[in-house]
Formats: sequence, structure tokens, C-alpha cells
Amino acid sequence: MSEELRKTEVLEGGKWKTLSFYDIKAGNIFRLFDGDAPVVGKGDILMGTTEWKAASDAYLRNNVWTVDCELTEADLQKYANSRNMEN
Repeated sequence: MSEELRKTEVLEGGKWKTLSFYDIKAGNIFRLFDGDAPVVGKGDILMGTTEWKAASDAYLRNNVWTVDCELTEADLQKYANSRNMEN
């Protein structure tokens, strides 16, 4: 999806600020939108996640902007709770 359609927001001072994806810096909490719909994480740990913590600055990999992410405390807690519900 092109950047014109995908919106990036970074949490700064408790408020969401729109910026370009390639301006994400390590430590930023960010979220993405396709049009008005939030991008939602997939997979075991990130299922349902709509906010991510950047572990790196944004960088080009194979001509696609990307950023490495780490789990937030909220992600870890959600994952632990989901595992407890399974047992």
C-alpha cells in the first residue's frame, strides 16, 4: 500500500502526531492506518496489537521502508493473560 493511503502516527507528549513512516525513530510508540482503519498485528504475540514500539530507526530493506519493533509492556501483559486463559 502506498504511503499516501497509509497514515503513520507517533505518540509524543501523550498526543498522536502524524508523520512519515521513514521518520520513525528507535523508542517511538507508533500506529498505522490503512485509510481510516487501524493496522492490526497478526501472529501469536501481536494478535490485535494496534500500537508498536520501534526498536530501530526506520530503514530501507529491499526498497521497502521497515522498522524493527519490540514488545510493549501492554503486549506482554496481553500475551500472558491469553496464555493463562488457555490453561
